[in-house]
Amino acid sequence: MKRYKIAMKLLSPVHIGTGEDFEPMNYVMDTGTIITKEGKSIEGKFLYIFDEMEFFKNLSPNDKIEFTKIASLMTPDAVFKLHSFVKNHKQIAKDINKAKIIVDQKVYNDYQDKVGKVVQKEGLGMNKTNSYYQTPTRISSKSSSKDVFAKFNIAKTFTNPNSHKAIIPGSSIKGAISTAYQEFLFKKLRDYSKVKDKMLSPSENNIFKNLLLSDSNEMKTTRIAYVKNIKRHNKKDGSEPKEGLNTRLEVISRANKNISITLSIKENELNINDIRTACNNHFLPILSSHVNDEFAKQSMKDDFLDICLNLENDLKDNEFVLRIGKHSGARATSIDGMRKIKIILGKGKAPATAQEETTTWIVEGDRMPLGWVLCSYEELKD
Repeated sequence: MKRYKIAMKLLSPVHIGTGEDFEPMNYVMDTGTIITKEGKSIEGKFLYIFDEMEFFKNLSPNDKIEFTKIASLMTPDAVFKLHSFVKNHKQIAKDINKAKIIVDQKVYNDYQDKVGKVVQKEGLGMNKTNSYYQTPTRISSKSSSKDVFAKFNIAKTFTNPNSHKAIIPGSSIKGAISTAYQEFLFKKLRDYSKVKDKMLSPSENNIFKNLLLSDSNEMKTTRIAYVKNIKRHNKKDGSEPKEGLNTRLEVISRANKNISITLSIKENELNINDIRTACNNHFLPILSSHVNDEFAKQSMKDDFLDICLNLENDLKDNEFVLRIGKHSGARATSIDGMRKIKIILGKGKAPATAQEETTTWIVEGDRMPLGWVLCSYEELKD
């Protein structure tokens, strides 16, 4: 067996989806400070995570009665009244917090302005909801209008189940390598059924059974940010498209350094050089295509676009690129030569298929797409 240390440099923020959210019943947002290793105090905006049972235990007797009264309400807006209650007792939540996460200013402002409040009235000439508020809940009333409350959920990134610190799981890295290697074999064999036999079958002949990857070490910091979905190109008439959906994510920021995993290959036809070649052949054209996204690139930082332009020429012999995590795009997770990417054309229109996705997700504060990672490897000797 050959073992390699894979050092990972984040070229852009990463979000590994879990299907779990932070909800306004188990967090508050407020100003605060962090102390660096050097003892320096830095002020900022933070999300404070707390245990709901501990929160209740620390309430005054009168507040416990009020909380219980709200929780026992059978009205649809009860949960949002609880959100407001928690927000109004944020100091208790801060005092018992299990962890705190840096929050971008825009997310913080929206939390303060919207959580536990009616964000608009439906039925009074306001029928569209702002996508920042993620599936607002409509509360029926006896009047002809409806109250719309902000459902301020925030998608969590993957964490170590014991320490609750963010990590990059080996399965995410292996999944990205698998897609690239399937494409690598498909272009050699020109028969995807043979690729499936080699890589996806449950038999002992599956060469990827012999590829083992550890989880990464723990991240020092994550961040709560808005991520927006925008069109990659202008409309056919040359005009700029409208801004798309927005959502809130916990992202692993580029500030994290010294990230690494261990990759092991049992003796078979799989080798690290082919893995490097497969990954670069698959992911580099997608990375470099960002500079050709005439509309989306306006939302990207110049230094990231410089990476897109120059990385291929700057790569060392032991380096390869991956795109991992949620919102990494359909091309990253599909095989060139077999792609049939579904494109939604709008209400009343049948979806089309294409070779490329038409949108991309940009982290607003960083002004970068999600998921780009530069990997370098060195063999570990016993």
